Amino acid sequence: MNKFNMSKAFSDKKFKFGGYATIVTVAVVAIMIVINLIVGSLGIEIDLTKDKVYSLDKKSYEIMSNLEDEINVYVMVETGKESELFAGVSEIDFAQLMDEYQKGSKKINIIYKDPVLYPQFAKKYQKDNEISAGDIIVESASGENEGKFKVIKYMELFNAKYDEYQRPSVESLAIEQRVTSALEFVTTKDQSLVYFIKGHNELPLSIEVTNQLEKENYQITEVNVLTEEIKADSNNIIVMTTPRKDYTDEETEKILSFLEDGGRAIVLLDFNQAKLTNIDKILRRYGVNTQNGVIVEGSQSNRLQESPAFLLPIIADKQHDITKKLVSDDLPIVIPQAMGLEILEQKNRSTEITPLLVSSDKAYLKVNPEAQTIEKEVGDLDGPFNIALAIEEANYNESTPVVSKLLVVSNSYFVGESMQVGALGNLDLIMNSFNWLQDKQQGLYIKGKTVIPEKLTISGLNSMILSGVFVIFIPLIVIILGSVVYFRRRHL
Repeated sequence: MNKFNMSKAFSDKKFKFGGYATIVTVAVVAIMIVINLIVGSLGIEIDLTKDKVYSLDKKSYEIMSNLEDEINVYVMVETGKESELFAGVSEIDFAQLMDEYQKGSKKINIIYKDPVLYPQFAKKYQKDNEISAGDIIVESASGENEGKFKVIKYMELFNAKYDEYQRPSVESLAIEQRVTSALEFVTTKDQSLVYFIKGHNELPLSIEVTNQLEKENYQITEVNVLTEEIKADSNNIIVMTTPRKDYTDEETEKILSFLEDGGRAIVLLDFNQAKLTNIDKILRRYGVNTQNGVIVEGSQSNRLQESPAFLLPIIADKQHDITKKLVSDDLPIVIPQAMGLEILEQKNRSTEITPLLVSSDKAYLKVNPEAQTIEKEVGDLDGPFNIALAIEEANYNESTPVVSKLLVVSNSYFVGESMQVGALGNLDLIMNSFNWLQDKQQGLYIKGKTVIPEKLTISGLNSMILSGVFVIFIPLIVIILGSVVYFRRRHL
């Protein structure tokens, strides 16, 4: 009988090859275990959803990174149902999304409060409306704003779209828009005030615009200039939206005083057959004259399809704070039935007027309201025409230097109820204007999150191909390579 030779067995080539393979296999497994342990300890997660529904916008992270005070975010929801707050409306896990705020800043505390177990908790936060299940309360818990809070009602967590009968339906989730806006609100000392002037048959702005103003923490109020005061401040803005009746002399003086003391204004005007003398006086004070009529665009590339009165205006100043993001994001702007705006030579030396939107030089202005044709006629004016102007004027309020700012647009329908402003760059244009008037570098416009995350859909053909690759092809390759290695070693 042959004795087993231990030293010979260890020096055998088959043993060496087998040993190397075992060592490599063990090393690879060990490395994978270590990598998984490291990644797990770091809490690294990647949002692979198409629209990044479980990630926050960079603006949210910027605001969270600048937080100095503790912020408590109370969510009124029954215990055990934290992830199901959007049940029946969206498949998105609410708690998972809120965890992103907790991870984004150590200053933020997400606290779930069961309204059944703590029925008295929300009483101190109730103002006009009762706080109920699904509502969110964001409160500053320290610092100079300690105790300042904002309540987000459950229905405000959704962006709605409206049909022709103004019936709403959920379009997207507004959870991040609302929560991030509330974080900014409770950490900001002064709130911006927007005065909508009323009493002259003004046209209302789109509900999308007013909703976005509220999301960005603008406080909206209607004001009758004859009977109420408007306080000039760089945080305060007056909005003149297509008055159909002229201002009185007293109203005109109040508005001019407001502007000259450093106030800010948005002026939206439409073609009007009646002469509005006092409104023209306000504009002429700042070097602008209205050219009554309707601009007809002769350039195919600067109008909406076959509608020559629906303008796709040229952005004249691509670096202005109002327009530069419109350029970088390539957002289309549609301005229907605009007038022309003439820049006057007679204006204050400190008044700077910047054209923002203009027509092409192929445009012309129909000056006859009774015209029977859209074609150019004798008396019609040649383009190009100014459509939107940004105005700045340095002044002194007694001995204090102040800056007045105005945005003038020769149309209001571009942000009216009849326009789908959210689908265009129109909403961005008006919101950028509000932020520019307040000397903000950028607004808080955050895109809503899709209600139903898009799932990966694989066609029948692709399914067969993938099945063939993973079930047949890859195992076959492994078998072939294994057979080759086996027979080679057998002959060693």
